[in-house]
Amino acid sequence: MFKKPFEEAINTKNLLEIENTKEIHKTESYRVYPVKQETLLEEGWEQPEEDTPHPNLLPQGARGLSIPPPLTGGGEGEGERKGIKRQLTSFLKEKFITGKYEGNKWGGKYLRAPDIFFTIIEKGKGKLVRLGDIAEVRRGFTTGCNEFFYLDETAIKERKIEKEFLKPVIKSPRECKSILIKQEDLKFKIFMCHKDKKDLKGTNALKYIEWGEKEDFHKRPTCAVRQKWWDLGTRESGSSAWIYIVRDRMFSPYNPNNILLDCNLFAVFPSVDKTAFALSVNTTVSVFLWEMSSRSYGGGGGPLKSQVYEVSDFIIPKPDILLSKNTAEIKRMLLREVRTIFEECGINHASPVREQKPNPLPDRKSLDDIVFDILGLTEDERNEVYWAVCELVKNRLDKARSV
Repeated sequence: MFKKPFEEAINTKNLLEIENTKEIHKTESYRVYPVKQETLLEEGWEQPEEDTPHPNLLPQGARGLSIPPPLTGGGEGEGERKGIKRQLTSFLKEKFITGKYEGNKWGGKYLRAPDIFFTIIEKGKGKLVRLGDIAEVRRGFTTGCNEFFYLDETAIKERKIEKEFLKPVIKSPRECKSILIKQEDLKFKIFMCHKDKKDLKGTNALKYIEWGEKEDFHKRPTCAVRQKWWDLGTRESGSSAWIYIVRDRMFSPYNPNNILLDCNLFAVFPSVDKTAFALSVNTTVSVFLWEMSSRSYGGGGGPLKSQVYEVSDFIIPKPDILLSKNTAEIKRMLLREVRTIFEECGINHASPVREQKPNPLPDRKSLDDIVFDILGLTEDERNEVYWAVCELVKNRLDKARSV
C-alpha cells in the first residue's frame, strides 16, 4: 500500500525493495505485507450459513504441492506441471463446492488496515494464537418455531409445564447485560423434552405438545424433519459464547454455567483455562482484531456478522499470559454492565476520535495493560489501539446511517 502519491513513491529503489520483501515492511512511502495468493482466496471465501467448516484452501496433504514454471518445448517438466495442476484442481473443487468468493475481507485487512494492526502482528509473534487452535466453535441451535420452544414467565405460569422440561436459555445477546451470563438477566426458558408421548401421559408437557400440533407447529420445515418434532436433541454449551451479529457492544459472553444458546450466539469450548480465555477474548486487542477480520453486511445499525469458521480464524492474545494475572479488579470486568466500545475505551463517539486522549474504564485498562506489556507496545501504540478500534466501529456505524 502506498502512503504517498504514486509519482512520489514509485522509483527503482522502492520497487526493488517491495519485490524482495519477505516480511512486513513499513516506510514513509509504502507498506508491504507479503501474503500468498492462496491465503487471499482462503480468507475471501464465504461459506453458506448452514456450512460451518473452516474453508481451508487445500487439504493438508496438498499444502506442499508447487507448480513448476512452464518449460518451452514441452517435455517431462510440462507433464509434471499438468499433473500437479490436475491435483490442485481436484482439491479446489472438493473444498469449494459451496459458497462464493467475496474478497472484501482481505482487502480491508491488508490494504486499509491501520499500521497498528501490523505492529500487533509483528510484536505478537509467539504471543498471539488462532482461536480455533485452542477452542471449538459451534453454532447455537435453531428451534424452527420460537413461539413454541421459548416461554417467558407468563407462558410458563399459564401452561404449568413441569420444571424438568424447562431449561434456561439465551435467546438474544441483548439479555447479556454483563460479560458473565447471569440467569437472573434471562427472560426465557426453552422447552426441552426428549420423551415419547406415551411416556408423557398425564403431564402438562404432553398437553403443550398437543396444543402445538393444533397450531400446526409440527408441520414447519425444521420441526417436520425431526423424529419427534418437539425434541431439540441433546445440547451442550461451552464456557464462552460468541455473538453472531454485533454493533457497538462488542464482547464475548462468559458462560461457566453452560446455559443453552440460541443460533444468535455460538458456543465456544476452550481447551485452556476457561476464565483466562474469557478475559483474553474480551481485551481491546481482541476486539480490534475481531473488527479487522470481520465483514459488515450493511443494513440498519451497521451490523458486523461473523460465521463459525470466521470466529475460529480470529486471532487473540494467548490466554495463558493472563493465568497469573486474574486480579479482583480484572475479574470485576466480567460482572459489571458491558458498555459500548466507545465508553469502554473512554472515547466520545460524537467528537473526532483522534482529538481525544483515550480514557478506558479502570478494569479494562488493567486487563489491556497486561496484554500491552506482553506485546511490548509503547504508550503511543497503546493509544493507537484505542483510537483504531473506535475509528473502525464509528466508520462502520456512520456508513450505515448514511445509506
